[in-house]
Amino acid sequence: MVPILSESVFPHDLLIPLRLHMKNPSSSSARDLFLMKEMSKYDKKESTAQEVFLSDVMPGNTFLLAGRKFKKGETRRTRILCEEVDTGKKFLVSTLAKVKPLD
Repeated sequence: MVPILSESVFPHDLLIPLRLHMKNPSSSSARDLFLMKEMSKYDKKESTAQEVFLSDVMPGNTFLLAGRKFKKGETRRTRILCEEVDTGKKFLVSTLAKVKPLD
């Protein structure tokens, strides 16, 4: 992969996370939070601009995900324990989920 990881192929800001990822690649690029955040800068802006990664929301703050209101709880490895405000049910949500912060 070294010949491909150059500025003639990829933008400069993607090269660092790509090189780090390629040293010890996981089974999916979606498992690499740093790489996914950098790659998301190049996504088409079809969704609302207020959406952020769940990992960027402060613990205890509320957010909307799929039209439902949640409160962010503790982080457990690659997922975050979130409580649905209306029902009190708890769900494990990926740190890479795009959410709309309410606080």
